[in-house]
Amino acid sequence: MGAKDFTALDAWQLSHELQALIVALLQHSALATDRILCDQLQDAAASSPRHIAEGYGRSSAVEYAQFLRFALGSLAETRNHLIDARNRGYITEDERERGDRLARQAIGATCDLRSALRAPPRQPAAGAARRVSSWINFRDCGRQA
Repeated sequence: MGAKDFTALDAWQLSHELQALIVALLQHSALATDRILCDQLQDAAASSPRHIAEGYGRSSAVEYAQFLRFALGSLAETRNHLIDARNRGYITEDERERGDRLARQAIGATCDLRSALRAPPRQPAAGAARRVSSWINFRDCGRQA
């Protein structure tokens, strides 16, 4: 992990790139006419990098992991809204695929980051790693490439 700033994290960079793609789609497609879906998609896309950044600033791995779970949920929500936008004819299949590909890459990077948080410290205090890992109880990220 070892990043000195959240902007150096692959998970944040890919999530931010997805957010930029969504902003561009909203400016150049019929999607902008559907304010509800537009707002939902924009918020979901903005949430992932926001949660990664906020988690980075937290004081514990447990808190950080919680925000990474939020980011993963936001990425899944973004994928869903892209499917919905395609089904309604607001974006092309190519645009949906580009967004989906970026979201899947961001999911993979976020899962990798979450796994790095679960790794026990080099010399943990007696029982500390066991307490943290039992509390977090992560599900398999199920890499989607």
